[in-house]
Amino acid sequence: MIAGRTYKFYIEARNSVGYSLPSVTFSILAAQKPDAPRYPDTVFNGLSVTISWPIPFDGSTPITAYVINIQKADGGFTTDLVNCDGSS
Repeated sequence: MIAGRTYKFYIEARNSVGYSLPSVTFSILAAQKPDAPRYPDTVFNGLSVTISWPIPFDGSTPITAYVINIQKADGGFTTDLVNCDGSS
């Protein structure tokens, strides 16, 4: 299958006597990876930072989570799943 292409299917049952009538034809869109999020907006309120960004194209299936990596003072990145879990 090719990502982004719609495929049509129908199903028939078969036994030793023969085939059934076909099911209703249905379509399935082959999903693909979501697009990269765009640059975020940040708001610092003195105690915390709120990070937001436009929702990217989901690849034809819902995005289930985001991973937010935060740069540390030493230049490396870390993922803080306690305070910054990407759920809201």
